[in-house]
Amino acid sequence: MVRMCNLMTVACATALVAGSVASAADKAVALKSVQAEVAPVLAPSSAKQAVGNIIENADIFGNSGCVCTWDNGAFDRRDGQVSHLGGAVPNGAKAADDFYLCPGFVYDLQTISATLATTTFQGLVKPKAEIWSDCNGCPDTLLYTFDNPTVVDPDGAPLGTAFDGRPLRVVTATWSVANQATILNRNVVLKGGNYWLSVYGQTDGLGPSMQMFDVTYWGTSAGPIKGKPAIKVDGLPTPNYNQFNFPAGCGPLGWHSVVDDCCIGCTDLAFQICTTPCKILIDNGAGRRQVAAEDVGSTSKFAPAALSAIETRSADDFVIPGCGDHRICYVEACILTNCPTFEGIFELYANDCNKPSYARFGVPLTGQQYIATKIIPLGYSAFMDGKTVNAFKLEFHDLNIVLPGGRQYWISAGVRYTFSINERAFFCYNADCARTCLIRWNAGKVLTATTLDDYAAAHGCTSAQICNGWASVGNDFSFLIAADNLTVPGPINSTPSCTADFNRDGGVNTQDIFDYLNSWFTGCP
Repeated sequence: MVRMCNLMTVACATALVAGSVASAADKAVALKSVQAEVAPVLAPSSAKQAVGNIIENADIFGNSGCVCTWDNGAFDRRDGQVSHLGGAVPNGAKAADDFYLCPGFVYDLQTISATLATTTFQGLVKPKAEIWSDCNGCPDTLLYTFDNPTVVDPDGAPLGTAFDGRPLRVVTATWSVANQATILNRNVVLKGGNYWLSVYGQTDGLGPSMQMFDVTYWGTSAGPIKGKPAIKVDGLPTPNYNQFNFPAGCGPLGWHSVVDDCCIGCTDLAFQICTTPCKILIDNGAGRRQVAAEDVGSTSKFAPAALSAIETRSADDFVIPGCGDHRICYVEACILTNCPTFEGIFELYANDCNKPSYARFGVPLTGQQYIATKIIPLGYSAFMDGKTVNAFKLEFHDLNIVLPGGRQYWISAGVRYTFSINERAFFCYNADCARTCLIRWNAGKVLTATTLDDYAAAHGCTSAQICNGWASVGNDFSFLIAADNLTVPGPINSTPSCTADFNRDGGVNTQDIFDYLNSWFTGCP
């Protein structure tokens, strides 16, 4: 049975559709065009209202079959929430729904998929997807905007004829992170927590010229509500055609629940999030903000051997649990530098008692340096060594570094030397509001041409030329390492696929996800 809102019957919906064209001129906002001023047809907020009692054909809806990190459910054939910029929604309207990622992991985003109903002409369907952070159950900060979707636009029977005379078709849009044109929208890693996804269509622009005003609805999903019901925000009027302005925050004028509207009701929206999870092995905290001179980091510049006075290293230690080999799949670190452009670097070293097993101009453990895939400004600066230095997060994606378990290792992060005598670079000291004791295992170390080896200095050596080595800085550094335990089978240890029969029961379903996460949390990390 098709569910209708208590305030809307099938007859009411049909009458509304029939009268929408006739009443549009009274409600429309004039759109300015180089060709003519045309009053648009305004779309109702519900797909059911757009074409009447329509969503009956179960054959043209269904799950895409991708069992991923978050599955909000397939389109349930009930309704859809308007989410479209332009066309029959001249001020724009966005819908959003929340999703949750378990803590203790980083999630390398692969794809986002959503089911939409649209009247936009085939070939011109170009919806966008946005990921927002959450604050108090409301979208807070826009983190990423994805375009270039792959749109599956079937040739099956339409759901019905909408108010502008065009059929309302069901399409599936999939955004692949690897296909994003904007570099910052590639290699997206999300940590555990609450997020919001907004998906919306974009007008094909045929209203001013052909008086055909398109609309997009985000399909509803069945099952119990996961998190909060879907929410929406309506754009504010703007003087220019195809420019949109949305109020921030939650409330009657901002993001508000679709439950408040007739006729979509209390519902979630149909989408899936596919990721490659990787368990956080150690999160040593964020970069420390400066509270006193020389209090935010220790020098770290990677230079060629010929520049003996320039090469420096700052390093901190971490432990691989003794339950098998681990594959390092993701690393991030905080550095400070005064260079506007640079290459971020990290190296790994073996352990020598309580310091890195590495001497100046030596070879790191894996025989190579790793170059940052992504560099993100952190928005704060410090004054170090007579220079103003800015903080950056270095991200290293798609790593495949296998380390034996049951051992201690060291990581050094910094920048590649640019042959400038004015260059400064530092590995950030760490900060963590959840911990008052910030040093794990051994304190961080620094190695320069003038540092005294800790052991030698403790036994009376005073010459750095004779006893050069790693010196303690009395602080730990800011870095994160995520790894897979190669002794535990599962989807993220074998191939970065959305589907894997982790529990080997012969089927691929959400139970595989729960069994895998349970294995991590109850077993060896």
